[in-house]
This record gives sequence, structure tokens and C-alpha cells, in this order.
Amino acid sequence: MRHSFLKSSFWALNNILFFAAGITVVVSLFFAWEFIKGPRLVFSGEKVEQGDTLIVRLDGSWNAPLEARFGTFGTKPVLFFRHWLSFFAIIGIDAKSKLGEMPFYIKLVSREELTRKLTILPRSVNKTKLTIPQKMINQGIGAAALINNIISGDKPTLDSAFKILTPKIGFSKSFAEPLNKWIDVGNFGNLRQSPNGSITHLGVDLDANLGDPVFSINDGVVQFVDELPNYGKTIIIDHGLGIFSGYLHLSEIKTVVSSKVKKGEIIGLVGSTGYSLAPHLHFTVKINGASVDPRKFLDTVNKFIK
Repeated sequence: MRHSFLKSSFWALNNILFFAAGITVVVSLFFAWEFIKGPRLVFSGEKVEQGDTLIVRLDGSWNAPLEARFGTFGTKPVLFFRHWLSFFAIIGIDAKSKLGEMPFYIKLVSREELTRKLTILPRSVNKTKLTIPQKMINQGIGAAALINNIISGDKPTLDSAFKILTPKIGFSKSFAEPLNKWIDVGNFGNLRQSPNGSITHLGVDLDANLGDPVFSINDGVVQFVDELPNYGKTIIIDHGLGIFSGYLHLSEIKTVVSSKVKKGEIIGLVGSTGYSLAPHLHFTVKINGASVDPRKFLDTVNKFIK
């Protein structure tokens, strides 16, 4: 009986060692093949539109430290992060980006240089009427004054928050939606026009009821909290790597600057403060200063971060 037990144990151990040896060989061959092929860039798309989000994967450079990878897209720095056996970067194509070819460049610690060119195509733009809410009309604010107030007041205030660049990734999971339901009532990138001027809508308006909870789309640090004349009660969250999410026109703010928030955490309530015709959430995403389509951002990034 004991002999039979020892025999079966021997065969089990032998099978485990054989399996482990096989795995070791496969892994060794994989890394050898990666070394032979050398560093290379893989884009999630060779042609992108204004407002798109681009994923860049750096293969064949797994054994170099993260800080050894320095890249630029146009004139802006590219920040990489490790995910499994590759390195990734999340690039924003601004809604008003220059069309045509844009250079992508990266330099490795080995002094190898990789370059690619990306073609940026125009985005289809919807044109709508710039409507002034009655509460602003009562204050004597017309279209020209509204546009000037946004361009010279609220926008520069938020731009200063978006300029901060946190080089490390602040999340490890996929991104969530900011509301329990996604009902788009104001498209990203549309041009709101009046006889006295126009403004580009650099976010998406999501229909909701007054007081509905607003959630952080991922882990991050609250960078900005304030009530602005036109954007209303506003929250900006820094998710690292130059990625920010913004939540505007809130009725109530339930967080403070420098707070660490988790994905799905309630940070505020839907409202209609500032330049707003009815309760809704204006949701915006910035990547290294570039205004991107929030819906496309969520769909693109969530394809590889689970």
C-alpha cells in the first residue's frame, strides 16, 4: 500500500515538474522572440478623427525600466505605463487638432529611436442654436456676453487645473460611466451658434433628474472644486497620466480638493447651475490638455483595461 502511494506521488511530482519545465521553455522562447524582433510601436488605429482616443502599445521593451521610455506626440510628452508584458500610452486627439500627419516619436534607454506618423482626419461637426436660459436673460446676459465670459473666465480657470501633469497612473481598473444611465442630449464637438458668435461644445451633455447621483469614473485625486458663473458647480478629477474627468452644472458637491476618490464613488448630485437650460450633467474628459469625446474615450480605453 505504501509502495503504491509512493509510486503515485512520484508520478504526480514528475508530471508537475514536466509541466513547469514546459512553461519555462515557452516563456523563454517568447522573450527570446521578443528580443529578436526588437522594440516596436503598435497603434490602435493608423487613422483617427479629431476628438478620438488613441492607444499606443510598445512591444519588445519589457526589460527596460519604465522611466527609460520617453516619447512625444506632436509637441506634447507621452507617458507610458506597464500592463502585462507591454507598455501602453493613452493619447488624446484634440477636437480642434490640426489635420494631416502628426509625428509620434519615442527614445529608449538603449538609444534606439522609434518614429511613426499618424493621420488625423476631420470630425463631423453638428451645428446647433446657442440658446440663452431665461435666468441669464433676466440678468441682462446675451450670447456675446456669455461667450466672452466663458472664454475669458471659466475656461482659463479650468485650463489651469488641466495643465497639471501627474506622471504615474492613478487607476488599475476599467472606467465607468458617471451616471446610472447614459442619455446623450448634447453631442461632443457640436458648434453652438448665434448671430453674435459661437462656441464649441467640448463635452457631452447627459440627461438626468435633479439630484441624481454623479459617480467618479475611476480612481483618482480631486484636483478642482468650485462654483463658476457659467460652468456652475464643478469637479475635476486627476486620474494620472494627464487624464482628467470633469463634472459640471452640479446641484451639490460631495467631495473636496485633494481627496482620493474611488471608481463609482458618489462625488456630487446632478443640477442645473451656471449656463444650463435644465438639469443635466456636462461630462468632459481631457488627456494631456486635449479635449476628447468622452464616449469614445470610455469605449477605447476599456477594450484593454478590464
